[in-house]
Amino acid sequence: MIYFILFIDISLTVTAQLLLRVGARRLPAEISLSIVPEVLRNWYLLGGMACFGAAFFLYILVLSRLPLHAVYPVSTAAALVLITTFSYLFLNEAITARQIAGIGTIAAGIFFIMMPK
Repeated sequence: MIYFILFIDISLTVTAQLLLRVGARRLPAEISLSIVPEVLRNWYLLGGMACFGAAFFLYILVLSRLPLHAVYPVSTAAALVLITTFSYLFLNEAITARQIAGIGTIAAGIFFIMMPK
C-alpha cells in the first residue's frame, strides 16, 4: 500500500509541475507584484499548488514508513523522467538525444534502487 501512496505522490508532483508550466505561460512576460491577482485567478496555477499540497502530505506519510535514502532518489528521478516525457508529449517542449540518454540512465537507476536485495 505504501508504494501505491508513493506512486500517487509522484503523480501529483508531476501533475503540479505541468499545471504550473501551463499556468505560467498565461502570465504576462513582465513579473511584478501586480501579477498576484492574476495568479490567484489562474486555475492552472491554483491546481498546481493544490497538487503540491496534497503531494506534500502523502510524501510525509511515505517517509514515515520507508527510508529516506530509498524514497528521495526514486521520487525525484521518477518525477524528472515523467516531467521531461510529458513536457515533450503534451507541452511541445524540445528534448535532445542527450536528454533521452540521461532519462534512460535515470530510469535504469530507479530500477536498480527498487530491486529487492
